[in-house]
Amino acid sequence: DAPPSDSLRGIRGHRFVHPLHAPGEADLSVDVDFRAVRAAATATDAALVCPPMVEQRHFLAAMGLEARVNALLRAAPSDEVRQALFDGATRLVESPGMGSAYKALAIAHPSMGGGIPGFGTA
Repeated sequence: DAPPSDSLRGIRGHRFVHPLHAPGEADLSVDVDFRAVRAAATATDAALVCPPMVEQRHFLAAMGLEARVNALLRAAPSDEVRQALFDGATRLVESPGMGSAYKALAIAHPSMGGGIPGFGTA
């Protein structure tokens, strides 16, 4: 099933806003039909590697989120900053929440060899 056609939305301060509200200051989000993206890519070049999608929490963990957050925590100038970093990282990987709601898709040329970082072996 395809996502709704009107799924473009803005997000600012953890709240939904009009996508054109405060350009450059609001994040944009859209529901994506990843099956269609994958089909279009492989129709263009059947040799492309498209491993299964992964949840954001698994992708970020595989990409070293914990080590990066720990480095930022060590360099943080105050407990308040450390708490904000911890809360932000937790929010990215929570399940239920962003960690399982958001997905990552990779499309790569086979010359990358091995696996695609964050996706294991294709």
